[in-house]
Amino acid sequence: MTIFRTAIPVMMAILFAVATAGCDSRQARNEWSYFADNPLKLQPITMKQATELGAYARKAVLDVAGQEPMPVAWSWLNYNCSVRTGIVGLAAAKWSIEKGDHPVLKDTLSEEEYQTLKETPEITGTFEVNGPLISWQRMRDGSGNLASNYAQRIGWMNHVVPVVFVEGEYMILDLSVGDAPTPIDDWYQGIVEPSFSCDRAENFEQFGDIFSYWKSLWDSLEPRDDPFPRPNPACRYIAYGRFSGQAGQPLDVGVMNGYIRSQYVIAPIFYGELKNFWDIRDLGGIESIPFFLTRYQYGTEKDICELEKYSYCKKIYGM
Repeated sequence: MTIFRTAIPVMMAILFAVATAGCDSRQARNEWSYFADNPLKLQPITMKQATELGAYARKAVLDVAGQEPMPVAWSWLNYNCSVRTGIVGLAAAKWSIEKGDHPVLKDTLSEEEYQTLKETPEITGTFEVNGPLISWQRMRDGSGNLASNYAQRIGWMNHVVPVVFVEGEYMILDLSVGDAPTPIDDWYQGIVEPSFSCDRAENFEQFGDIFSYWKSLWDSLEPRDDPFPRPNPACRYIAYGRFSGQAGQPLDVGVMNGYIRSQYVIAPIFYGELKNFWDIRDLGGIESIPFFLTRYQYGTEKDICELEKYSYCKKIYGM
């Protein structure tokens, strides 16, 4: 859910990154110790296996009946994140039982086929975070080089990504960043400013309260004048198994087929975004879009206040 989105010349983005990288003291404490004992009972894998899984899932082909096959737009950060997480879960299940370069994911998955996939070792789980998610996004090509002269700042309240259990550590498998998994705190630092800590929600009600708070500030026609008392912490996460939707509801086969159809239509839209918004002209065909990666640099609540001029910002920043 986007609350703002603007582009700036890449030199400004570089200056912003340089200016913040050296002073990021991570004032807040993030609580990831919940993952120490593998609470989701995920299948342990090595870093090599996790990276191979990422490379395999990246090349997933979405096969919607009667239509041309489509790739997955992994780098459209805050659109369809729960859908992409479900697709990684499907790909991981196929990876454990099939040989091949990439998975073909059809929207005609039967109950029997789905049950077979659910019986495979649980390699991926789901990590969901609610809070002040703010980031400057820069697009990279498959070689890691900047692919555009622009950076985009985006803000939203909820994000969902896959997790894997790699050599004794839970890590984020975010294919917008690359094939290899990322330590949770490293990933988190790209989308939340240092002053906000993040703890585990004890239940979905507590988790939902965080989302409701930020939504009331950022995503209503008349944002609240007074944002206090602010929740402490102002960010919370929750984790649950694969083949689950947002807030942990089990996904039946009909929902999963719908996920594939939903993500299918994103590919041509994102292709147009790369051309028109990001001004990337040397794209190649639509099959190139899974290989456009992202570099994230956290933004701040002040960024939002400068752009949106919410009334509550006067209390904090005098704007």
